[in-house]
Amino acid sequence: MIAQFGSAMFWTLLAVTVACIAAFTAGARNRGRDWSYPASAAAVLLTLLLAAFTLPELPALPGVIVLGAVIGTGLAQRISRSRLQAG
Repeated sequence: MIAQFGSAMFWTLLAVTVACIAAFTAGARNRGRDWSYPASAAAVLLTLLLAAFTLPELPALPGVIVLGAVIGTGLAQRISRSRLQAG
């Protein structure tokens, strides 16, 4: 991966992925009883990050669809409704 994109892109992607995992984890912590959606998105990103280093190729189309659905649901559920109404 480093040889294809360069080390700057590698470290940028790594930092963005870690920042997204931290944002989903914080959203799960602040969400309250519906914490499972952002937490599952954080777990999927962590699994995808580890799979990028261990698997020879990333998941096929059905796996990518599931990844997109889980990450999209976690992104939509990261902010609680009460927090939106208060601010």
